[in-house]
Amino acid sequence: MFKFLKYILIIAILIITASLITSKKDNEIVPTVVSVQKIGELSTLKVTVSGNSLYVSDNGTLVENTAKYSYKASATLSTNIDESDIKIDAKDKTITLKVTPPKVTSVTIDFDKTKQLSRQAYTFKVLPRLGVINTDPDNHVANIAYKEVQKLTDNEASSQEHIEEAKNKFVSLMNKQYQPLGWKVVVDWVG
Repeated sequence: MFKFLKYILIIAILIITASLITSKKDNEIVPTVVSVQKIGELSTLKVTVSGNSLYVSDNGTLVENTAKYSYKASATLSTNIDESDIKIDAKDKTITLKVTPPKVTSVTIDFDKTKQLSRQAYTFKVLPRLGVINTDPDNHVANIAYKEVQKLTDNEASSQEHIEEAKNKFVSLMNKQYQPLGWKVVVDWVG
């Protein structure tokens, strides 16, 4: 909630700044490195991943617990604008950014939509166990499943397709912010 309010405040400040720039025709305001960084922080891409057949096992020797899960998770890709090289040329009205490509910054599992579909325990990994004895009282299988969902989501979001989509979104946001003010934005991806 705090991050959301922070972004709303940043957007409000930028709108006020833009209106001041357009109202003062004689005084041209040059973007600053800090203002470019604040705009860049707003560019994120959310990737949603889901599946219906995640099979996990605790690989127990005497008793093996297995389960099948359906899952839904999301990952956020963003560009670390704080570590970028930002050059502002007021004469040519050009902003040049040298930034590293976007990467996954967070993975969130939707626990309301992630469910265990089936569960089975096996003796010596062969004989199905019947009965009411809980062979996984600490929910190791669930923990294994959640770690696997995080890994799958991170891998999917880190695909070249999603990285390119995040790059395009970043460039588009920067251009939408500065082109109406007469500035050209050049983004060079490094690394």
